[in-house]
Amino acid sequence: MLCFNGYNTSMIQPNLHLQKPLEDYVEYTEKLSLRSIGLLETMSDPSFSFQDPYHNAVGRIEAERTLDHRLRTYKNASYKVSDFMWGRRQDVAYMFWSYRYTPRKKLMERSMPEPLIMEGMSELKFLPDGKIYSCCEFWGEHSGFDIKAYKKPPQAK
Repeated sequence: MLCFNGYNTSMIQPNLHLQKPLEDYVEYTEKLSLRSIGLLETMSDPSFSFQDPYHNAVGRIEAERTLDHRLRTYKNASYKVSDFMWGRRQDVAYMFWSYRYTPRKKLMERSMPEPLIMEGMSELKFLPDGKIYSCCEFWGEHSGFDIKAYKKPPQAK
């Protein structure tokens, strides 16, 4: 193991047992819709948490509510995953994505392109059994995103 200023510089050794669950979550993200939100149950732990800059959903049901709220706030929205990779810890992966959405009409300016694209990254954490237990989204610039509408807490179904 090589060290540089106290950091392990050895090659990343991903847990290949977790590769399929990672690829399944990437596919879930790219196909996310109001109809598919419930599929999160098949790949996540009940204690799954979902964070973005405006929500901290603890528990799978609350996470599903947050995703449902986002999709209802922004019609015809979709993710496109451009890349994913394993981190230095065997249970952590990173997913790089773009989120394509149509801004709410009342916020649109004439010069605003439609649809808008927000780029970001998610840190994903997995349990040894392959279930995902955490997704933390980091967003890039998102000026066309209606923060006021999105910040409202998701309603229970």
